[in-house]
Amino acid sequence: MTNREQSIAARPITAAAFAPFGQLLETPGEGARLDRAGALFNGREAATPNLALVRATAARLPLTIELMERHPHSSQAFFPLAGGRYLVMV
Repeated sequence: MTNREQSIAARPITAAAFAPFGQLLETPGEGARLDRAGALFNGREAATPNLALVRATAARLPLTIELMERHPHSSQAFFPLAGGRYLVMV
């Protein structure tokens, strides 16, 4: 590893651990639907909230991350459309 590289172990997510980054969305639980599960936020006056779905290609582990984005003025949500395990780095 170079001095810029760092190894990070994946761990299960919890609402408390994720709180500094945002809200961890919960499943509907016993019901089939959960309304207003999270708020869409956009802190820029000229921008309107937008819900976009993006298909990502799976990658094998170990994974090297070269760039991370930051979106301090808007909300994002990550979830698998087909179920199963997935990894999100925050």
